[in-house]
Amino acid sequence: MVPIEIVFFIVIAIFGLVGLVRGFLRELGVTLPLIVLLWAYSALGERLLRLVEGGMAKVAGYSLPATSGDLIRCSFFLVTLIFVTFIAYQGETLAFGGSNPPGLQGWLLALLIGLVNGYLIAGTAWYYLSHYNYPVQNLGLVYLPLTPLAQTIASYALPPDVLGPLLPFLVFFLIILRIIR
Repeated sequence: MVPIEIVFFIVIAIFGLVGLVRGFLRELGVTLPLIVLLWAYSALGERLLRLVEGGMAKVAGYSLPATSGDLIRCSFFLVTLIFVTFIAYQGETLAFGGSNPPGLQGWLLALLIGLVNGYLIAGTAWYYLSHYNYPVQNLGLVYLPLTPLAQTIASYALPPDVLGPLLPFLVFFLIILRIIR
């Protein structure tokens, strides 16, 4: 199996190429829902999970065991991330108006925003895998222990850790950009 940090960088590079193809204005339209999702995760994610688990316990008399519960909790975050990413890339609903800058400037902006989107997607997925102690290792998708580089990235460089306190401001800023643009 390939180390998780290699997969992380490959996913970021793929989204950078996607950004080159789509253009920077359409990629900004993807950045907004991803930032809103990160904000929702930070504000409501764990509370929503506790509410669902409490409802399950009351109605069905069933609570999630710790071992498979982590896999289900992690899956909740990953599935919603994939769903929001798919919807954001599928439609034109949030594409920013205007035209892409011509030449090298337009390409560099598109690449940069594509790389940022890749970082937000891959980094958020890795964050929740790490947060729930890599429950997919039972499926053979991640092998522990992590390399020193992977441990450093997982500890300090994933989007919820880096952007956590800035998320409300980023959401506000991107919405203002969307309105002005």
